[in-house]
Amino acid sequence: MFYPRLSEPVTLDSLKLIRRHLQEDPEYLDHPSCPYSAELAEFLKEILPERKNPLEEISTETEPANDIEPEDVDIETESRRLYHEMRGFLKGIEKSDVSERAAMFRTCTALLEKLITIQERAQGVNQYMGFKRLMFEAMDEYLTPSERTELMERLEKEL
Repeated sequence: MFYPRLSEPVTLDSLKLIRRHLQEDPEYLDHPSCPYSAELAEFLKEILPERKNPLEEISTETEPANDIEPEDVDIETESRRLYHEMRGFLKGIEKSDVSERAAMFRTCTALLEKLITIQERAQGVNQYMGFKRLMFEAMDEYLTPSERTELMERLEKEL
């Protein structure tokens, strides 16, 4: 195979700079003051596609907390969504930027531990809600209204 000679430090730094400008302004190479030929500018656009800022992909839309019933919140699903957004953000960081990747990796590790804790708590809450629903269904099915009242009063005293 033949590899054309490139002055690596200069070429690599120049390409990174052009890519950064393209990320900030997709029309950077179309500007009248651009010194590159139209053919070179088109080629650079092809090999240096504009990369979206990973922070822009994270959804910041939230619902008002007062409109949400506790039973309607699916913590397990929300924590999985957050985990996938975090992984997408980590993939969006350039591989060449070692310090940023290391810092993000440490942050992701701490967040992952918290997500696991949240998942465990959410599973416990879901199991409790299932048990509670089963108990109320059984009480409605097997107990008379007076027996239900008696049981509820006894539970209220004990708990």
